[in-house]
Amino acid sequence: MAGVILVLGGARSGKSRWAEHLASPFRRVVYLATGRAGDAEMADRIARHRASRPAHWRTVEEELRPAAALAQALHEAPADAVLLDCVTLLISNHLLQGEEGFEARARQELAQLLSLTRERGALLIAVSNEVGAGLVPEHRLGRLFRDAQGRLNQWLAREADQVYACVAGIAVDLRRIGTVIPE
Repeated sequence: MAGVILVLGGARSGKSRWAEHLASPFRRVVYLATGRAGDAEMADRIARHRASRPAHWRTVEEELRPAAALAQALHEAPADAVLLDCVTLLISNHLLQGEEGFEARARQELAQLLSLTRERGALLIAVSNEVGAGLVPEHRLGRLFRDAQGRLNQWLAREADQVYACVAGIAVDLRRIGTVIPE
């Protein structure tokens, strides 16, 4: 079942749990993690996430170039579904590499992931934060990030076959109740 599912939500909205639920019927799943263990608390979070996944899922961790890492993993063994968690950290990681062109670099990585999973006939489930509902960030870097995140979420939503918004542990099928806004 090739295709793309985008799962959006705020912090602790249930988006990762919903994405894992969507991937659970598949036997061959690659969990593509973009988190960076920059401190002990984040390292602990990553370890807890790893331990909570089904044992038969393969985990590939790559913070900047997940498409190349996934290509290598798929060369070693095929997958029916790929769960990317998360787009937000991928964008943030590219921003931390340098402001110049960070959004284009992140979009190129995402486009390569879409192309690769479609080519291999795998379902891509992408998790991303919805960051546009809060206050306008006080600092320039925060505004750059928020704007890029919003634009890339819109682009991914247009590319996706299904789009869910998660709020307070409830997933809402946006394609069923909404209309895609033209570019």
